[in-house]
Amino acid sequence: MSDCNLDMAETIARLPGLGSLPPDRLHALASMASLESIQEGQTFYREDEQGLDVYYLVSGLVEGRMRIPSSGHDDSFRVLKSGSWFGETSFLDGGRRGSTLAARERSLVVRLDGTALRTACERDPVLGRAVYAALGRVAAMRVRDTALELRNAVGSY
Repeated sequence: MSDCNLDMAETIARLPGLGSLPPDRLHALASMASLESIQEGQTFYREDEQGLDVYYLVSGLVEGRMRIPSSGHDDSFRVLKSGSWFGETSFLDGGRRGSTLAARERSLVVRLDGTALRTACERDPVLGRAVYAALGRVAAMRVRDTALELRNAVGSY
């Protein structure tokens, strides 16, 4: 096993929801992960694109933008900080990306290859349970946060 894969396995072990996985599962995840430095303004993915890759923001800021038909342009709706997962919804449901995400400043991310990750999760129930639980919690928190934001926005009219 390469030192790079070992370092990535240690990085993966620090990601929320994955730290309790046994070493062999962490190494499996490491083999489908990459650590990427992203320049300010660089786009991870665009609204309506197909894609399964999942990202964890190690450092930096990432801005979520969504096309608003009535305004004719994209509006920022969320800024993600270090310690955030993103891309989970398309991974979980296989659908198109719901928004555009781009680095607001130079950022460092762990990118998990979504196709390889899905295959690994289907073949390995222990890995699959941990990955889907971790990403499911992220998706549930986003739904809760969005519901709260919507309630606050509607309540202010």
